[in-house]
Amino acid sequence: MFQTEIESSTPVFSDMSLEVSEEGRQGNFGWARRALFLYNPAQNFIPRVMLTESDTYIVFSATHLFVFEIINSGWMCSILVTALSIREKKIFTKIINFHPYFSSFPLPQGSESGSIRIRRAGIQAHFITMEQGNRIIKVDIPHFGRDNMLRGELVLTMQDDAQSIVTNLPWPHERARFQYTRCSPWFFAEGIIQFENKEIVFSKGLSWGIFLWKRIARPRHDTHYWAAASGISGGRHISFSLGYGSVDTAYATENAFFINSRLHKLDFVTFKSSTVSWLQPWYFTSSDGRLSMRFNPLEMDGQRYASIRHSASIDRVFGVFSGVFSSEDNRPIEFNDITGVIERGKTRK
Repeated sequence: MFQTEIESSTPVFSDMSLEVSEEGRQGNFGWARRALFLYNPAQNFIPRVMLTESDTYIVFSATHLFVFEIINSGWMCSILVTALSIREKKIFTKIINFHPYFSSFPLPQGSESGSIRIRRAGIQAHFITMEQGNRIIKVDIPHFGRDNMLRGELVLTMQDDAQSIVTNLPWPHERARFQYTRCSPWFFAEGIIQFENKEIVFSKGLSWGIFLWKRIARPRHDTHYWAAASGISGGRHISFSLGYGSVDTAYATENAFFINSRLHKLDFVTFKSSTVSWLQPWYFTSSDGRLSMRFNPLEMDGQRYASIRHSASIDRVFGVFSGVFSSEDNRPIEFNDITGVIERGKTRK
């Protein structure tokens, strides 16, 4: 499959004064190893309420996993926080929705700069981007799941010259719709979070962070799958980000593996799950034959995935990935029990 790699800075949206392409689409589509697409929502001519902007952080150690997600869907702003005890197989989720007329969260236009600071309804959350690309997460949620509190600070650091999978893609037959995403699944995490009367320690080299940045104008109805994981296997830092759905892949796919933060691009990846339960094993294969992978979900009591309901829903399941993929120089690389997540996003407008 031919994939368009973008290697210099370019706007997400084409200049509206220029002629429209043969497909009648506005945009500069393809994939990149860095955040080379320049996003300015004022350049798009669709209404603001049709745009969804979100920043998602997934951080985990050997014992716990946390998800922090900030969403601005144009007519609703939301904070979604999930805490998972891996050993005890317990999950807690807190979702707070705010009408943007009264309380909005200005999300950065770029993924490499800008910070988010939230002080709402007794919650304090800061997501700070440092000059070197490192990040700081500070949270203070007094009431979180069964009268617990969640409080702490984490530092996410990256290797020098780390690469990300960045895509700007359209939807078929949807001239004004686009999906601009960046995933960096290779952060080292360190710090302490207090939760359930425990201090959960995140140690560098044993704890990981995944950052997903999305700016999307979806069709009225859409279903999209995403999987990501990070960890050490065979003495290597293995991580990946995979996407599967109805977005137009004529320009590129969203799929990449990383070895020590260096990107190895993949073609199409198929997600195969049980029709009975999300908690059955999942299987992944790529069209170029370079990936064969199995996902074993965690068997958890109670709530088994987190959802956020308004114009869209997000369902997640957590577990471990094992398999083999071939690098760009055709070296087979085997990995086992890499912790990660599968997500399904659905839009119903």
